[in-house]
Amino acid sequence: MKKTFTGLFLCLLIMFMTSEGSADDIVRSRGFRVETDVYGQNEIYMDDAYVGMPLGRILMIRKDKEYCALKFTRFWTEKNDREGYATYEVYYKNDDTNDFLNKDVKYSEGKASILPPTGPIRPFLKQPGYPKVNCGPFRLHWGYGGRVAFFDNDEKELGIELAPTPWTSVSEINLNDPRLKWYSYDGKRRIIRIPVDQLWSAAGQKKINN
Repeated sequence: MKKTFTGLFLCLLIMFMTSEGSADDIVRSRGFRVETDVYGQNEIYMDDAYVGMPLGRILMIRKDKEYCALKFTRFWTEKNDREGYATYEVYYKNDDTNDFLNKDVKYSEGKASILPPTGPIRPFLKQPGYPKVNCGPFRLHWGYGGRVAFFDNDEKELGIELAPTPWTSVSEINLNDPRLKWYSYDGKRRIIRIPVDQLWSAAGQKKINN
């Protein structure tokens, strides 16, 4: 019986060590590097799950009548790109009026981080950083740079919509601007990179829609 148990334990251990992704997990945990070149510093980035913003430009977030304006203020890495950080400011309101400057708008600042994962192999790896951006009730997954996901850290899709903009100040926000385009999670969306200053140009919209 003891030999049987020992043999079963060894088999399970081997399965974990040779399971799909485990070798990659070991490399990532021991030689982890933050992805710093997903998109350019003056580009808007979009794929199926994320919208990426450059520094100082506003990303609009909404669900039903709740709105958030998010602006990243700094990106940086430490320890030879093994740690990644971002600071940001957010403005949240729970109505669909067009005023982000009134006293009911809640302002806050935050910091997101991604660190080398801890633990031996999947499924035991854990992220000790705080890879989220917070705004009101929203807790959205964050990827280094200004990438914000449509889901939380459990990859639960939240019915969130994101709208990248070239705006730099909340005083510019106009929810009725016809150029403002909202995106939701789309598993078929291809990767798009576009200079932020071309986002609302005819050429930029053609690139997004093609």
